[in-house]
Amino acid sequence: MHPPRDRGDGPMLNRPPLREQIREIVREWLISGELEPGSDLNERELAEQLGASRTPVREALLLLALEGFVSLSPYRGYFVAPLTREEAHQLYPLIGTLERYALLRGGLPGEEARARMDEIDRDRRADREPARLIELDRAWHDALLSGSAEDEVLHEELARVKNRVTRYEQAFQREPADAKQAMEEHLEILETLDAGEVEEAAERLEAHWHSALATLPRWLPGEEG
Repeated sequence: MHPPRDRGDGPMLNRPPLREQIREIVREWLISGELEPGSDLNERELAEQLGASRTPVREALLLLALEGFVSLSPYRGYFVAPLTREEAHQLYPLIGTLERYALLRGGLPGEEARARMDEIDRDRRADREPARLIELDRAWHDALLSGSAEDEVLHEELARVKNRVTRYEQAFQREPADAKQAMEEHLEILETLDAGEVEEAAERLEAHWHSALATLPRWLPGEEG
């Protein structure tokens, strides 16, 4: 069987499959917390809301289950994966390890990235909206690790894991004391970098994620404070 000839009127596939589009939309709802942990995901209702048939919705939910955002029960169907202490204890140290490696690999951030980090910290001090604080925090870390940006596999893996941890960060950023502590740790990392101590800064960066993890039992559902 031979593929059809190119008719010269543009690519045959110029947009992602419908299941991929649905996955992106629902993933954003999951990351933002619009779909709450533990809540049921009704295929029919999602299909109606998205203006699609149930088949691509079901396929998208299966892909999101493989990413860890969605869970599937034989009797219950699909539901938003709950926030658990077990998952957090896997995600946060993993990010710390990956970011430590990325900083050691990329070295000191350039002047433009360093200036961007100072700008982000100023914006964080002036902002109190949780979603915006999460966005700024991620941008700060991206600028810090910009020296290793050519390592696409590393940064793709970091982005994948950070997407999952953002659901935890939504709650983390609602605690003013925790957000303040994170800011102070950012400043310590920058001071170490400015002194040219990349290895020490990398160690502080890894410890920064363990510090964030240590705050979780105070609010994580099902855990004692």
